[in-house]
Parts: sequence; structure tokens; C-alpha cells
Amino acid sequence: MLPSASIYGEIERPGVYPLTLGRDRLSDLVRWSGGFRPRANRSNMQLVRESLLGSAKDPEFERLVRLPRSEMTESEYAKFQTRLAETKNSFRVDCNRIQKSGSDIDPLLQPGDILLIDQLIPTV
Repeated sequence: MLPSASIYGEIERPGVYPLTLGRDRLSDLVRWSGGFRPRANRSNMQLVRESLLGSAKDPEFERLVRLPRSEMTESEYAKFQTRLAETKNSFRVDCNRIQKSGSDIDPLLQPGDILLIDQLIPTV
């Protein structure tokens, strides 16, 4: 099986994309998926290192990870956030900062990585 990473949420073409280990970066995954939708929260994306989650797979979490936030109920979203918080291998990524700073802070992708892009919710 080829190494791959997934991207879901406020992105044009969510799904699974093949990787070249040691070369492909987070910004490549965003580009391959067609870029952000207009309401994407680019400054607060979540990178989950699924390859480190262990052997215990949670089918409900697997289902929720593929849903956009707008399609989740409040209880589903709470469960999703709780499960993500339980993993110590979840990172917040600011794509705007990556674009300004370049590859120095653009993470190399690992097999099984999942990138989640939530919808930007304007607040005052």
C-alpha cells in the first residue's frame, strides 16, 4: 500500500492523496486538493498524526473526521474534539504563516496524516 495523507473540511477536493516520503509537505496537500473554500479557517488548521494513534481504531472517529463541521451535531462535534484532545499528536497549523515563512515551518507529511480545515466563524 502506498503512503498517503488525507485532507477534509473546507477544501475544494477532500480526500486521500499519495505521498512521496521526505518530500511532500502540508502546503502540497492543500494545493493538490484544489485549495481552500472561501470560508476556510486558514490560520487554525489541525494536523493529526494518525500513524501514531496506535492500533485501536475508533470507527465513529473515522466517520467524524470525514464530515465538515457544518454537518456534525453538537454532540458529534464534542465527541470529535474530545477524541482529538486525547491524542498527543494533534497540531495546530497556521497556513498564512507557512505561506509567509516558506518551507522552514511547512511540515513534512507522514503516512496516515490527516489535515482538518474548519470553517472560519467570525467573532468580535
